[in-house]
Amino acid sequence: MKKFIVIIISAIISHGCSTTYKKESNANDCGYINVQLSDNVFNVSFKGNSYTSRNTVNDFLLLRNAELALAYGFQYFTIIDTCDYTLNSNYVAPSITHTISSDYNYDHDYNNFFFDSENTETTGGQMFTISRPGASNTIACFNEMSETVFNHNAMFVYSKIRKKYGLAF
Repeated sequence: MKKFIVIIISAIISHGCSTTYKKESNANDCGYINVQLSDNVFNVSFKGNSYTSRNTVNDFLLLRNAELALAYGFQYFTIIDTCDYTLNSNYVAPSITHTISSDYNYDHDYNNFFFDSENTETTGGQMFTISRPGASNTIACFNEMSETVFNHNAMFVYSKIRKKYGLAF
């Protein structure tokens, strides 16, 4: 059983413990995706892995919002819709059964002594639930601050979050 747990932990560690800030490469990957809905409106999503905190997911989502605003020549963005979610999946560890048999046969002057034992042990078969946090925003970008909605300064958000996570500028 201990060997099995060590193998599972090693596999998890080798897969990586933290989510990096990057574009999502496939549907099961961590990272951001975005879709432009109009000239200044975008839908942006970020998915983490099972080691990513909800705060990190929200920070990386805000970072991507700011990057899009700046990339399209806007100074400000406002979040017009938001959704937090969790992706859950189950993993069932494979079962392994070991049987150990012992047979002891002793014959001393026709005084027969027989010892027979068998021990069977099954490990594995446990179900693990893996939860991955995610979030999605629909943003509208502007070049002038609106007085009717809350605005994010794209450059301020971009620089603060990049500095917080030690990401290159």
